[in-house]
Amino acid sequence: MIKLNCTNGQVKVVNKKIKENTVRKYQYESVEQLKKHLFFYSLDYNFNKKLKALNFKTPYEIIIEKHQQLPELFRQNPLNKFLGRNSYFIKDGR
Repeated sequence: MIKLNCTNGQVKVVNKKIKENTVRKYQYESVEQLKKHLFFYSLDYNFNKKLKALNFKTPYEIIIEKHQQLPELFRQNPLNKFLGRNSYFIKDGR
């Protein structure tokens, strides 16, 4: 296994962003409440946030583009794995 210094730095940046947008802004009454907020934060980040490093596209848009260009790299069609905003509550039965 090869470890790169840049990878560690990227992880630190991502962790810092998550902390700044969750636990440092809000106080949670329970761990379950924190988990729900992290779930919605990850949905928002992956499906709505346009990133400069991705030429102002969302991570999901990049995955779809790559699937259309090189479908042999994917075992499953990512369009069939679309995660909706309400799937957490459907799974929970709420």
